[in-house]
Amino acid sequence: MGFIQHLVWEVTRNNPVQIGATLNLGSDGNLVLADVDGRVVWQTNTPNKGVTGIKLLENGNLVLHNAKDKFLWQSFDHPTDTLLPGQSVRVGLRHKLVSRASPGSSLDGPYNLIVSPNDMSIFYKTQNKHTQNFIPYYTLPSINQGSTLKQVQFVVNTLNQFSSTLSVDFILQNGNYTGPIYTLTKTRYNSTLSFLRLDYDGNLRIYAYNDNASIKLGMFNFWTIDLDEVHESECQLPEKCGEFGVCDKD
Repeated sequence: MGFIQHLVWEVTRNNPVQIGATLNLGSDGNLVLADVDGRVVWQTNTPNKGVTGIKLLENGNLVLHNAKDKFLWQSFDHPTDTLLPGQSVRVGLRHKLVSRASPGSSLDGPYNLIVSPNDMSIFYKTQNKHTQNFIPYYTLPSINQGSTLKQVQFVVNTLNQFSSTLSVDFILQNGNYTGPIYTLTKTRYNSTLSFLRLDYDGNLRIYAYNDNASIKLGMFNFWTIDLDEVHESECQLPEKCGEFGVCDKD
């Protein structure tokens, strides 16, 4: 059986490097990506902070650590369009998810997932020669009045080798779960190898690996807030039926 590969994190969005580029952890502890011409494309900005090593953890988190194995920098703090289990989107524009322009593209797309102190929203970015606007088309509230969100985390709770529950958990500034915990879907297999992605078409999808196949689940078909809620329709997507077109479920 061949391997199925998915790109879940990148640092060269909008600025791809050429074949022959180098990634180097310097003696000062700074991790630097340089193009073939020596131009620095990206770096962790961690010189002289006590970095002694680099690790790629089993959960997909790339970390720089010190002699006591304390993380001084981690890729989980810098998501692109994807969250791995245990990874979060924090409040603020610096930590948002940004879609790709198209499948396989290395350019930013028009969709942004942003966490505010009160909710998590997905926006469509419109632009012309003079202005750009962010138009929200899907929002999940934190519900707790008077509380302030710190982050929203993608969680995979593996019940046993035959089932898992996948959710997004809202976490307050004081570190407690606010409830709701929004259950995205439940699987009848171990879904430890999963990720949540803001896709190129503006849909938020779960990709879950299951033995011999990669199964793709669309949030707007499977997201359940409670048993009385109706599943969302992909007709909410701004470009589902052309740019801001009108369509129905059929």
